[in-house]
Amino acid sequence: AELLELDSREIGLLVTPTRSGGWATLLFDNVPGGAAHVYELMTLTPSWLRGALRVLYRDAEHHRRCESGCLDCILTYSIQEQVSEGLQRRQAHQALEELLYVG
Repeated sequence: AELLELDSREIGLLVTPTRSGGWATLLFDNVPGGAAHVYELMTLTPSWLRGALRVLYRDAEHHRRCESGCLDCILTYSIQEQVSEGLQRRQAHQALEELLYVG
C-alpha cells in the first residue's frame, strides 16, 4: 500500500495453510469490485518485495532479538491481538532474501 500510496486498508492479506504443509499469502483488493491494486503490485514485484525486506530488517540488533515481529517493525496496535501467535518475521526475511537474491 505504501508503494502505491494507498490507505493500507485497500489491500487485504490472508495467510493460509497449503495442502503440502506450507503457507500461502494471498493479497487482494479490499474494495468493492476490485481496483487492480494487486495487479499493479504484480508489475512492480521486485520493488515491493525489496520494500517488504526493508520493513522486515531494521538493523542488526533488532534482527538478532526479534523473532516474530514487534511494534517496532511489522506489528501495529490494531492487529497485534490477531497475529500474536503466527508471525515469523525472521523466517519471512530469509525467504524474501532467497527469493530476491538467490532465485
